[in-house]
Amino acid sequence: MIRIAAITPEIHTADCDYNAGTIIESAGEAYKKGCDIAVFPPFVITGCTCGSLFKTGTLRLSVTDSLARIKAASREFKDMLLAVGFPLDDEGCIALIGNGEIYRIISQGRIMTLTIGDEQFSAVPSDCEMEIGGLNAAFIMPSKVVSGALSNDDFLAGANGKISEYSDLVFLLWSGEMYAGCRDEYLSRLSEISESHNTCVVGVSSGPGESVDECVYCGLKCVIQGGKVTDSTSKKGIWIFDHNPEEPLKGRKINYIESYSFLPADEDKSIEACLDIMRIQAYALGERLKFLHMKKAVLGLSGGLDSTLALVAAVNAFDRYLLDRKDILCVTMPCFGTSAKTKGNAHRLAKAFGVTLTEIDIKDQVCAHLRSIGQPVITGEDGTETFKSDITFENAQARTRTMILMDIANKENAIVIGTGDMSELALGWCTYNGDHMSNFSVNAGVPKTVIAPVLRTYVSCVADRADKELISEIIEDIIETPVSPELLPVGKDDTIIQKTEDSLGPYALHDFFLYHMLYCTYESIEQIAGYACRKFEGNYSRETVEETLKIFIKRFFNNQFKRSCMPVGPKVFKCSLSPRSGFLMPSDAYSDAWMRRQDVLS
Repeated sequence: MIRIAAITPEIHTADCDYNAGTIIESAGEAYKKGCDIAVFPPFVITGCTCGSLFKTGTLRLSVTDSLARIKAASREFKDMLLAVGFPLDDEGCIALIGNGEIYRIISQGRIMTLTIGDEQFSAVPSDCEMEIGGLNAAFIMPSKVVSGALSNDDFLAGANGKISEYSDLVFLLWSGEMYAGCRDEYLSRLSEISESHNTCVVGVSSGPGESVDECVYCGLKCVIQGGKVTDSTSKKGIWIFDHNPEEPLKGRKINYIESYSFLPADEDKSIEACLDIMRIQAYALGERLKFLHMKKAVLGLSGGLDSTLALVAAVNAFDRYLLDRKDILCVTMPCFGTSAKTKGNAHRLAKAFGVTLTEIDIKDQVCAHLRSIGQPVITGEDGTETFKSDITFENAQARTRTMILMDIANKENAIVIGTGDMSELALGWCTYNGDHMSNFSVNAGVPKTVIAPVLRTYVSCVADRADKELISEIIEDIIETPVSPELLPVGKDDTIIQKTEDSLGPYALHDFFLYHMLYCTYESIEQIAGYACRKFEGNYSRETVEETLKIFIKRFFNNQFKRSCMPVGPKVFKCSLSPRSGFLMPSDAYSDAWMRRQDVLS
C-alpha cells in the first residue's frame, strides 16, 4: 500500500520564497501522517499564471533558490518523495525530491539544464517514470504555458501519449481552470485516461492563490482507478489517499456530455452550473479584495439584471470572506431615462441585502457637461428646450456615472465592481470608458440569458431563509422588467421607452450565436443560421433569425476595440471574450467574409 498526499497549498503568484515555505510546511504535515509521497500542482513554486514573468531572470533564480531550499528541508521527511511542479523559462518541469536529494527533474518539453545550489541538473522529457513502493509511477504535467494560463484541453488530450504500458500509477498535474460544469468534464477526461491504460490516475490541479485576473482555478484532487472515480475533492490543503493495487476497484463512472449551450438542459445540472458561476464570482472578487488589502467595494445599482447579479456576487464574496455587507457601497444615479420601477427596485434590493445605498441624481451634472461641449438643444412644440437625444446624450450619462463611481472608490479606498455582461461585450452594447470600465468586471463571463437562472438559483439555494421571500419577489420583478440602458427619457406613465431587444434583436438568439462563435469555430455562418432556425422554430421566424445574425456579426466585429481594453474579470464558462486569454481577434478585422455569406443566405 502507498499513502499518497495530494496537496494544493495557498500560494502567492510569483512569490517563490513564500511558496517554498508553504510547500515545506505542507510536506511536513503529510510526513507526520505517514505519507510515502506528496504531490503538488504544476508550477506550484511560482503559480501557473505568471505570464511573461516566466521568462525573466529574477523569477528563474527565485525558482532555483526555492528548489534548493525544498531539497534541504526534505532531509527531515525521511523516505518521503516530493513531486513539485515548477517552470524552467516557460517549460513545465517536475522535481522529484527526497532525503535531501533531487532524484530527477522531468521536463515535459525539451532537454534543458539548470543549476540548483552548487549542482547542475539535466531536465529530460523521456525520463518521466520512477519506482515507488514497487510500483512504476509516471509524472506528467503540461509542457507549455499559453497566454498566461495552461491549456487544459491540449494537455488532457495529449496526456495519453506520455503514459507507457508499464505505468501502474500516473500522477497528472494540470491547471484546472474552473468553469461551470468543469468538475464532471475533468473527471470524465481523467477516467478515460485511466480506463484506456488500465491504471490508477492521481490528478492534482492548480488552486488557491493563483491570479484571478482571467479565471479561477478549482484545486481539484482526485483518484481514478480503472476508469472509475474512487474519490475527489476541491478543498484546499492536504488530501490523503491510500492506494492498494491488490484491492478490488471501487468507484463510479462519470460520463460528461457536451450540452452545446451555455447551460445544460438537465435541470439539476443547470442548477449546479449556476452554483458554480456564483462560486467563481464570489471567490474571484474576494481574492482580488484580499490581494489589494481592501475591505470595500463600490457598485452602480440600477435595479436592472446586470447590477443585481453583480450585487449578488459582492454579497456572496463579502459573506465568504467575513467582510461587512455595509461596506458594499451601492450608488443609484437616476437621470433622464430612469424609471420609478427600476429606481425603486434598487432601493428595495439594497435594503433586503443589508448593503449601503446612496442616491445621486446626475441630471444637473449631465446637463452642465452637455452645455459645456455645445450639445445641440431642440425646442419642442410646447416651447420646452431639451438636449438632442443622440449618442453623445446617451454616453454622457454613462461616463458621468462611471466617473462618480471611480471617485467614490478613491475616496473610500475601494474598488469599482463592473456590472456589464458577456453578451453586452460581444455586441459592444456599452459606453467606451463608461459602463465598459471598472476595476474588476465580475459579470464579464456571464451571458445575458444566463443571469435570470443564476439569480433564481441564488434565491432557491443560497439566500437566507428569513429574506428569501422578499428577495425572490424583488428579483422576479427585475427579471420581468424589459432590458434597457435607460438613457433616453421615459414615456408617459413612467414607461420604459428604450428597450434593448427592440434595437438589437432577442438576446436568446445573440447568446446562441455567441456560443457557436466561441465554441464551434469550425461552423460556417450558414450552419449557425440553420441550427438557430431549427432550435427556435415557433419562437422566431427565419427572417428574425437572419436579421439578428446580421446585427450580431456586424457588432461583434465592429466592437472588438472595446473588448481589447476590457477590465480583468473571471471567466465562468470554458471560453471568454478576454483579449488576454479568451477569444482573440484584432480590432480592425473586416467582417466582410461573414457578411457576404449572410447576404447569400438571405
